[in-house]
Amino acid sequence: MGIKIRAQEIIPMDELEMDDVDFEMDMEDSDEGGEGGKAPTKDEVLEWFLDNPKPSDEEVHAWAEDMGFAPESVEEVVYGLVGEYAKKLDSEGEGEEEESEEDED
Repeated sequence: MGIKIRAQEIIPMDELEMDDVDFEMDMEDSDEGGEGGKAPTKDEVLEWFLDNPKPSDEEVHAWAEDMGFAPESVEEVVYGLVGEYAKKLDSEGEGEEEESEEDED
C-alpha cells in the first residue's frame, strides 16, 4: 500500500486549498470501515481537513460518526497521508543536502 505525491511547492496547511492538492495515489480505497461503519476515501478526509485544519481528536471522531465512518478508519487514512507526506518532505530534504555538499567541492 502506498501513495505517490508530486509536490511542486510546499504550502502551509492553513493556506492549502483543494485546488492546490495535486497528487497521484495507488493506495486502494476501501468501503470497509471495521466497527461502526464504512471507511472514508482520502479525498473525503482531505476535503474535511481543508475546512477544519486544526481539529481536536473529538472533532475528528464526531465528524467520522456523523458521516457513518468508523473513527479508526479515519485515523488510518490520516496517518497514511501524513506518513507519505513526511516521506516526501524527507526525500526532498535529502536532495537539498546532496546539492549543498556538491557546492562545497
